[in-house]
Amino acid sequence: MATELLFDVKEDIWVLPAEGNISDYGFYFDFYPNQTIKDQVKRYVLDNIDSRRVKVATLHRYSYALRHFFNFLLQEGIQLESFAGVSHQMVEAFVMHLLGGMDKPTTRSLAIASLKAVITHGQRFEYAGYPQQNIFDGDEFRRLQTEDQLITRFIPDSVMEQINLALEKDRTELILNRLLIVLRDTGMRLGEALALNTNSLLDDFLGKPILHVVSQKSESERFVPVSSEVRKALLEQIQICSPIREETGDERIFLYKYSDTRDSWRLDQHAARYLLSAFVTRNNIRDTSGELYQLTFHAFRHTLGMKMLNSGLTHLEVQEYLGHESSHSTAHYAKVVNNQVSTEMRKAGVIGQVVREISTEIIGENALLDTETLKSAALPDGACSKPINSEGKVCKRFNMCLFCPKFITTPQFLDVHKDHLRRLQQNKATYMQENYIGTEHHLTEVEEVLVEIIERLEEIKNG
Repeated sequence: MATELLFDVKEDIWVLPAEGNISDYGFYFDFYPNQTIKDQVKRYVLDNIDSRRVKVATLHRYSYALRHFFNFLLQEGIQLESFAGVSHQMVEAFVMHLLGGMDKPTTRSLAIASLKAVITHGQRFEYAGYPQQNIFDGDEFRRLQTEDQLITRFIPDSVMEQINLALEKDRTELILNRLLIVLRDTGMRLGEALALNTNSLLDDFLGKPILHVVSQKSESERFVPVSSEVRKALLEQIQICSPIREETGDERIFLYKYSDTRDSWRLDQHAARYLLSAFVTRNNIRDTSGELYQLTFHAFRHTLGMKMLNSGLTHLEVQEYLGHESSHSTAHYAKVVNNQVSTEMRKAGVIGQVVREISTEIIGENALLDTETLKSAALPDGACSKPINSEGKVCKRFNMCLFCPKFITTPQFLDVHKDHLRRLQQNKATYMQENYIGTEHHLTEVEEVLVEIIERLEEIKNG
């Protein structure tokens, strides 16, 4: 079924709305050398928007990365009428150009990936104006030295000490300070942090702070236990931006007034990276060789992931915490250091609602409590509030319901919880194997949560 377009395809600037609270995607076609190539790229984007084979975020990155190829052609004085003129020799020359003038492996990889995606798409559908033979030998990424590399660097302790000291003393851009505290302690992606809104910061029923994180990249959500320092930073940011929020109706936490004439108050990734670069320069943060440190937001994510793995957490636990789509990303992190992950992060647990009954008074006025919905929300020891709140189907995160704020349980499940606890305590080794529990630490958390739930259910039952 064709997707309804909200822009004029004849224009050279397209704006595609983004889902959630991230900035809209801007596609620019004004830098291509002629109308033929411009139309070829537009067709690639349109085809994939319509078929949804490629995510809009990826199409946006590819569209921007194509600039590198056409800048290369301009520097070399090469004129191209259509993509049919691209040869294997030209691709080889482009690879050498990238190696000689581009430091970041990810940028080099993206430059080749974007060119390859557009050309192979045209060849696959046999469109006119594309090479008749395969011009990519499959070795481009190896020559670019980007295959299976750790994308950003682990932050050395000496640099992290400088960063922490600067966060205490530098009061120039407090919004950046608060953002860095969140990313340093949670390992969230920059886009995930910038999408946080005032409803993202929650407390479990034991009063421990957690964050509801929505990932546009993996189209998933997760709940992240956070430290009191993160909670304080977010509450300060929420309070300072309350006048902006009242004026604009924007519920996001990281709102920022730009110095130019833009109407937007939303802190976007480009502006955040500019503030980070200025922060490093202003505070003279240097590496061991005396050079200004090339700090990236994503480096905090890698650093935390490595520390968690090397502190005894399993790959599955780190994958769950950081929201990785696959264990391949997590596997990179076990390579560097052996520091202790924060006690607060290791011990923080999340428990859902322990209530007398499932009702609109407990769940909310918009709760769906018909028979079919309750049936779809049913769990062996309670219910999931996602179907009840029209938030989707019950997720399949094995053995994690007890730690999820969307989990609801009532006294009718008291015996089920008692039997669960009995099985766990009777033979812990067997329980870990049968329930895919990776560490004794996780097992202890499950046991403690079950004890707490049982005590509270008994209190409710006994009035």
